[in-house]
Amino acid sequence: HETRFSFREEQTTSPATNSRIKHPRIMSSSPEPTNGIKRHSNASSPTTDSPAAKRARLERYVADQQLLASQSIPTSHTPHVLHTTRLPDSKRKKILITGGAGFVGSHLTDRLMSEGHEVVVMDNFFTGRKANVEHWLHHPNFSLVRHDVIQPILLEVDQIYHLACPASP
Repeated sequence: HETRFSFREEQTTSPATNSRIKHPRIMSSSPEPTNGIKRHSNASSPTTDSPAAKRARLERYVADQQLLASQSIPTSHTPHVLHTTRLPDSKRKKILITGGAGFVGSHLTDRLMSEGHEVVVMDNFFTGRKANVEHWLHHPNFSLVRHDVIQPILLEVDQIYHLACPASP
């Protein structure tokens, strides 16, 4: 029994900024155990799952989340998978990278994420590209903040790598 994963992007609208956000979704192609219960495609009709089916679905979800938390998702811009190590809380740092969607910042992000740190990338996307960091968007230790460094922001972090330059280009 082999499970295959496919990824697709979904668009949602952020209520705070009223802007569209693209984020990857993982989908498992393994067959759902039905245990003799037929599922209805109509979302409004209630379905009854056996406890074994619920447990199997929960175990599959947990396994998917553990897989997503241990690596990046391959994208057209970054086709290879980058694996992350799991650091204990005492050694893991929360690191802010301003200009993190640029060339240098995205490579620094890859390195810090691979080491197991929590990374917050802040960029206004004037010269940086979201495609440079999109392979980390699903990861629980990664956050992407669209913000201009000219405006103040309050974040609690352990380290800051300031790679944004308001004077360029």
